[in-house]
Amino acid sequence: MNKYLISLVSALLLLSAPVSANVIMPPTLDINEGQLSLNGAGSRTKIFMSLYDGGLYLSRPNNNAEQIMNADEAMAIRLNITSSFISIEAMKEATLAGFVKSTNDNIAPIEDDINALLATFEQGIGDGDTYQFSYSPGQGVSVVKNNESLATIGDLTFKKAFFGIWLSDHPVQESLKQQMLGN
Repeated sequence: MNKYLISLVSALLLLSAPVSANVIMPPTLDINEGQLSLNGAGSRTKIFMSLYDGGLYLSRPNNNAEQIMNADEAMAIRLNITSSFISIEAMKEATLAGFVKSTNDNIAPIEDDINALLATFEQGIGDGDTYQFSYSPGQGVSVVKNNESLATIGDLTFKKAFFGIWLSDHPVQESLKQQMLGN
């Protein structure tokens, strides 16, 4: 019995342990507006499994999620897929659920933009794929997969909701939010 209790406690400790030490992200990203620096990074985990590593890139360090989401300035989120269990449908469902949470269930104003983003996942998703979502003021969110430009979507309203998937009051994972904020 003690052996099982020790295993359970060990497993729970692993779940609550920060995973950012294992995340490898480039220290900078070059986008049209210049160079952005890694603000923070962490792993999206679910039931003991890492699904992807996420990094937030800004022009200057900031740990205020609301300021970041509302800022009309260049920034980016990079996702490195780390699991072969992420399917097209799973990615679409999780992204849509993230938008619903980020917008407090008010996706109607950006529904066309959300559908355009979801369509970028149609070519497949696999372990080792890298997505870069870069916001440029007046242009929207550029979607790049494995260095191939797929689309530029939306405006500042869409960007706020998209970045809110990770940074809102209802993020996809609170520990990932804190890690992306550099906390």
